[in-house]
Amino acid sequence: MTSPLNKNRSVALHHRVSQQPNFQYFNFLTLIILILNFLILFFFSCSSPTKSEGITISGRVVLEDTTDYSGVTVSLYKPVELDTALVRINQEYPNIGVQISQETEFDHREHTPVYTTTTDKNGNWKIENVTPGTYNVVAEKEGWGWEYVLEHNGETVGQITLKPLVVLEGTITENVNLTDETIWIRNDIYVPRGIVFLIINCTVLIDEGVSITINGEFNSQANSQNWNKIFPMDINKQWKLIEFQHGSGVILKRTIIKGASQGIVNKVHNPSIFESIFRNNYVGIYNFNIDYSISFNNNLFCFNEIGLESSIVRDNRIYNNLFYKNNIGLKVVSSQDVNDYNSSVYISRNVFRENVYDIFINHPFATNYIATSGIIEYNEFKNSQISIRMGRNGIVEGSNNNFINIEQYFVQLTAPNNKDTLNYQNNYWGYVDIIAIKDKIWDAEDDPTRSFVDVRNFNVTKHKLND
Repeated sequence: MTSPLNKNRSVALHHRVSQQPNFQYFNFLTLIILILNFLILFFFSCSSPTKSEGITISGRVVLEDTTDYSGVTVSLYKPVELDTALVRINQEYPNIGVQISQETEFDHREHTPVYTTTTDKNGNWKIENVTPGTYNVVAEKEGWGWEYVLEHNGETVGQITLKPLVVLEGTITENVNLTDETIWIRNDIYVPRGIVFLIINCTVLIDEGVSITINGEFNSQANSQNWNKIFPMDINKQWKLIEFQHGSGVILKRTIIKGASQGIVNKVHNPSIFESIFRNNYVGIYNFNIDYSISFNNNLFCFNEIGLESSIVRDNRIYNNLFYKNNIGLKVVSSQDVNDYNSSVYISRNVFRENVYDIFINHPFATNYIATSGIIEYNEFKNSQISIRMGRNGIVEGSNNNFINIEQYFVQLTAPNNKDTLNYQNNYWGYVDIIAIKDKIWDAEDDPTRSFVDVRNFNVTKHKLND
């Protein structure tokens, strides 16, 4: 119990202390005020509107044959990602096949737009708050087709002009000369002898199952910055074929053939088909019954069941093409009629990549194939399952080729033929041991009814295809 004296001392002491400034209290109060000010400033800085980092992209679309330009859909798409393996091949072998780009690879129907708007009656359009970057601009309207402005980077897009669809069907009785058009082929068409069918920088859309038969002249070309595109109207369905009959004239240059069940059926002995792309077809080109020499160069065959096939063709010259990710890259089949002519091939400076079969010559089970002979030289076979598969009476020989990382066989003989030894010397196989090389050769050492494939002399360094 506190005595009165002590109690008075305590009160006095408290009184004296309370008369002094409370520095701890002031410091604490100051800290609280500073924290509150900081929180207030932070809150208002976050909640107050900030200037958008997006840009506005605008332009104008004009429709031919009308004064009302409204209702055109304008969309921005991210550029398509190019196949990295094809890009590397293009860089390594710039003179083989076709150089791919946004122009060859972009089909807006296969992608989802990032931004979309429509035009007013004057054709003007704008899209606000667009993340800065590179876009493919697509303008389209039903009945007018579409146009692209590829890899656009900026705020203003130049004027885009859309033309009405050109509809073709039935027998063509007058010459066709079309440039920068979108063409809709909704039923079979026939081009008779004496009629010229010329398209330049056009998109041709073909309905499911529709065929084009050419007995006159067919000329599909594009300038150095454009392509003719022959596509299905519906990307989920296939059109049938374009058939070039005996005696017709054919030029295909910078043309993309996509989504066909039979592709190009060629019966012409001197077609001019080069610098073109054959993609996502059952067959890219099918040559049939040609008693002459034909040649194909600088084309790209990719993602087809069969890229290029020749059946009963006297002389096939295949060079500077790129065969990529087909089930069969190149197929050559001779006649089964013993009174018919032999077939021969000259296959040079092509690149075969990631096919199941790079080259397929004659079926193994037919009994009457006459000989298919010829030379395979200065080609590159890489990352495929089987490089060269030869059936009955396939006697094609090969030298100075590069075989790299082939999964199953370099050369596979699947049936007997009429030659004891096939020369496959001076190739690069990716091995320095002949036993390892022979492990990927199926020949007389595996089945005595086959020929012997001679690989005794081989290169330990790769050949140069571009020399």
